[in-house]
Amino acid sequence: MNLTLLELRFAICRLSSDDALPHWAWHGPLSAFVRTDRELSIVTTESIVPDTVQRTDDWRALEPVAQYLPSCDPPCRQMFSPESGGRLLSTPSLAPQTMRQ
Repeated sequence: MNLTLLELRFAICRLSSDDALPHWAWHGPLSAFVRTDRELSIVTTESIVPDTVQRTDDWRALEPVAQYLPSCDPPCRQMFSPESGGRLLSTPSLAPQTMRQ
């Protein structure tokens, strides 16, 4: 499988579990949201995250070049399909920074 490293830089943000999903989180070209009983996690481009949000910066993403992954189960194929715009987050491009408050 061929992967392309996207030029965008992403932030992984941590909010309180009872916070509403902020309006800014919808404006990036790639956004992901996960809520647990302890926190609301948001992954989106660094440039749209307000400075007041607790986050780690400098994450990069990989995008598959292939049209499909024949050996992958259906959810995986959907995640990576061109139609869904699926992208896979990678490890940070630099040493992890501490969470900013």
